[in-house]
Amino acid sequence: MNPIKKKNGSELFYRVISALLLLPALIVFIFMGPIFLIILATIIGALAYFEYFQIVNPVNKKFIVFIGAFLSSLLPIISYWGIDALLIAATIYLASSLLYFLATKLLSFSRNFKFIDAIGIFYTGFPISFAILIHNLNDGKTLLLLILTIIFASDSFSYFIGKLFGKHFLAPSISAGKTWEGFIGGLIGTLLTSLFIPEFLSLELSNIDKLCIGMTIGLIAPIGDLLESKFKRSFNVKNSGILIPGHGGLLDRLDSLGFGFIGGYIILLMVL
Repeated sequence: MNPIKKKNGSELFYRVISALLLLPALIVFIFMGPIFLIILATIIGALAYFEYFQIVNPVNKKFIVFIGAFLSSLLPIISYWGIDALLIAATIYLASSLLYFLATKLLSFSRNFKFIDAIGIFYTGFPISFAILIHNLNDGKTLLLLILTIIFASDSFSYFIGKLFGKHFLAPSISAGKTWEGFIGGLIGTLLTSLFIPEFLSLELSNIDKLCIGMTIGLIAPIGDLLESKFKRSFNVKNSGILIPGHGGLLDRLDSLGFGFIGGYIILLMVL
C-alpha cells in the first residue's frame, strides 16, 4: 500500500473517531448547565495556552506559562456576566500588557513576559468565551448546539470535499492543504446544515435567518483556520499538539471553533 495513502487513511480514521467521541461529550456539557460548561471552557483555555506557549517558547519553561494559562482560563468565567464584562476584561488585559512593555522599554529593565505571551492569553481565552455568551442567550443551550453543529459541518465538508476534489489552493503561502473547492464545499455544508438542523432542534427561525447564520459561520470559521495555519507556519510547526488524535492539539480545533463562536454570537444577536 502507498505509505501516503496509508497515512491519510489512518489520519481520517482517528479524525472520525475523535469527532464521534468529542461531540457527544460537548453536548453533555452544554445541557448539564452553565457551571459545567464554564469549567470545561476554563480547562480548554488553560490547556490551549500551554500549547501556544510551547510553540512560541519551545525551550522556555518559566512560571510565566502558568500565569498566562490562569489568565486565559479567567476569560470564560468573566464572560458569564455578559459581553460587556468580557470586553472590559480583554481591554484591561491588552492595555496592561502594552503599558508593561512600554515601561520595560523606557526603563530598560529585563522582562520575562514577552508581548507574544500576552497576545496568547487573548488568542486562547477570548474566542472560547463566546460559547458561554451564546449559552446565556434565550434558548442558549439549543443555539450553542446549533452553532457547534454548523461549525463541525463547515470543517467536515471542507475537509472531505477538499480531499476529494481540491485542486486550486486557497492560500498556498499560508496552508498547503486548503483549497477553494474545500472552502466552497464547507460553505455549502454550513448553508445546508443551517437550513435543516434548526427544525430538529425546534428553533423558530425564518429561512433567511438560517441562511444568514450559515453564511456568517461558513465565511468566518475558515478565517480562524487560516490564521492558525499562518501562526504555526511562522514557527515551523505542523500541529499545536497531540491531544486530539487525527486533529492535533487543542489550538488546531479552536481555530475555526473560536471564530465560529464569535461570528455565531454576533449573527444571533442580529437575527433573534
